[in-house]
Amino acid sequence: MSSSDHVSPQQLSMFLTGQEITDNYQPLGGDRGASLDDEQGYEKITGPAWHWGRDMDDFDEHGDHLGVRQALYRQTDEGVWEDKLDEATGGKESLYDSIDRSGVEQPVTLTLNPVEGPHGQFAPEVAEGHHRIAVARELGPDKLVPVEYEEYA
Repeated sequence: MSSSDHVSPQQLSMFLTGQEITDNYQPLGGDRGASLDDEQGYEKITGPAWHWGRDMDDFDEHGDHLGVRQALYRQTDEGVWEDKLDEATGGKESLYDSIDRSGVEQPVTLTLNPVEGPHGQFAPEVAEGHHRIAVARELGPDKLVPVEYEEYA
C-alpha cells in the first residue's frame, strides 16, 4: 500500500502551481478594480451595487461622501492577474527576475471565505501573494508556490 493511500482528500496542499491557485482561488475583493466604463479585463456587475472610493465614513462639510461612486463594472479574475504580473515585472531587480532565478520563497496565503461563491460551497480567496502567483503562473505550469491557509471570519 502506497503512502498516498493514507492521504485524506480533505488535507490541504503545502505547494500548488500558480495555475492551480488561479483556477481554484479568486483574488481578494480589495485587489479587484472597479470602473464606470466597460474596459478590457472588466465585466458588468449583475449583483448588488459595488461602491469604491475613500473610506465610507469620510464626509465633506455638507455631509456628502467623498469620492464614493457606484461602479458599473468590476475587474475580472484574469484582469487582476494580468495587472499583478505587470506590476511585478518593473524595477531594476524585479520580483519576476527573483522568482525566475530562485522560485517563490515566501508562502502565499489562501483563505476559505465562508460566503457561498462561484467555486462551490465556499468561495476560496487569495489573501496575500497575488504578484508571486501571477509571476509563477507566467513562468510555467509546473512552477510550485508554497502556500499557507488562514481561516477567514
